[in-house]
Amino acid sequence: MNANVDRLSPGCARSAAGGSSRVALSVVAFSLCAALVSACEEKQPGRALAPGLGRDVVAAPDGRAVAFFLNAAHPDDRSVPEDLFAGDLWLADLRGTESAHKIGAGVPTTPSATVFRDDSAALAFLSSFRFRSGEGELTVAGLAGASRKLASAATSFAWSPHGNALAWIEQSHLFVAADPLNAGGTPFAPLELAQSFSWSPDGKSLVLRARGRGRVLLLDAQSGTARELASDSSDFKYSPDGAIGLLGAPGPKGGDRPLSILEPGATELHEIGMATSFGFSPEGKDVLLIATDASRGASFGDFSRVRRTGGTATPLGEKVNEFRFSSKGDLLFLSNYDTRARAGSLMVALKSGAPVREIAPRVQTFQISPSGDRVLYLTPVATRTDFKIELWTAELAEQGGFARAPRKIDEGVYGYELSRDGATLFWKASCIGSRSCNLYRAPVAVAAEPVKLATLVAGFDLAPETGRLLISHPHQSAARAVDLTLQDGFGPPPEHAPQPFITEVDPLSRFLDDGGHRVIAPRLTGRAASVRLIDLP
Repeated sequence: MNANVDRLSPGCARSAAGGSSRVALSVVAFSLCAALVSACEEKQPGRALAPGLGRDVVAAPDGRAVAFFLNAAHPDDRSVPEDLFAGDLWLADLRGTESAHKIGAGVPTTPSATVFRDDSAALAFLSSFRFRSGEGELTVAGLAGASRKLASAATSFAWSPHGNALAWIEQSHLFVAADPLNAGGTPFAPLELAQSFSWSPDGKSLVLRARGRGRVLLLDAQSGTARELASDSSDFKYSPDGAIGLLGAPGPKGGDRPLSILEPGATELHEIGMATSFGFSPEGKDVLLIATDASRGASFGDFSRVRRTGGTATPLGEKVNEFRFSSKGDLLFLSNYDTRARAGSLMVALKSGAPVREIAPRVQTFQISPSGDRVLYLTPVATRTDFKIELWTAELAEQGGFARAPRKIDEGVYGYELSRDGATLFWKASCIGSRSCNLYRAPVAVAAEPVKLATLVAGFDLAPETGRLLISHPHQSAARAVDLTLQDGFGPPPEHAPQPFITEVDPLSRFLDDGGHRVIAPRLTGRAASVRLIDLP
């Protein structure tokens, strides 16, 4: 029993320790000790949604339901990545007091295999998954308890952006169910060897691409009528306003291929340039092109922008493999990418049309603030024995310059998060490994002495509405488990370290609501292992 002493409350620990110190234990004394242990383990905060070892919680968009995995294990297949598991899928409607119920077995933990509908009223998932073939049984389950098996060997599926429709591919055919909880799917379109598809933003049509040379069809989601867009293709995308971008087939040596656009309501495509990959701007009027003819087979290329209606492309950078837009329409990207350092020069092309400017060299990743006026980025710096990660910030000015020079916030950073208004930054640093760090807070716009909020921090979750922090601390006797504390992220640091309100839980425990009043926490210890829902004041 000594191995379990650390898992008990103080009273139970004393009972266990006292019993183990005797030379011999009678059967009666041993039974009494076991009863005490069991009673202590049962006294846990919140309510148990299901018993067992849980992980990988999937929350509904509105937070009223969750799905999670129990008894997940890595498949007996060396070709499957080590961080991929499969287990029993359980579903809980959090609006009532009922426990969760099992809805599937052999469900993979990949995000694309378990997806809630936008209105949170139904969940689609792949069960009995065969990793070699990438197939599983497609089932849809409603919060009210109804469920329906739609396919025995589906490879992919997607909910419509509007309404209740669900589309999927099974045995190389596309199926669509307008009301999947009450009726099965109907095979769509005269196309065999279906490989991939995408819903239009308004949910009224789909684009479907076949294997092989990549024949592409545009399908009407209601009537099922189809027309061919291309006999050969390599990729396609919808723009936010419903235009379709279509890359032609690659040449014998790969490289660039013609990019054509089908405008909403048009019948003919028009070519606008050559590219290996592409993307649309947020409003959809510009197209971003990455061309790799100069370095075929590389994961990066020459970066340019062209109007969707056509014209001359504007060069932006070389060796680019990542780009994104701010909420103001400014374009940021990594140029001159070095695959060994996994870093490139962070560049900005402002919406105002100012010349492209470099923000910083050797940037690994970056994040734009919600207001679009600031960027945070991580850069590696070599040391004598290793390297450290520095966190920097820069302000995006209106006319292409910078209101202030980029500023280093801290070094040795293992994660950060901005408040909802983008004014306050929280981050982990001063770490001993990645699971024992200090948690800091500081305003992001000006240089200020950071406030140390907590120590021995493995991770944290910020409730955006209230600024509450759910902080995880390494559990002393478990390599993966953590203990959870609650703290006001905007208040002064506590004089004494808060006591955990629950211990030995999965590191993926988190808030389920923006206010930080509801926590989902899979507990990992002994007979007390369970997925728990905790309501906080």
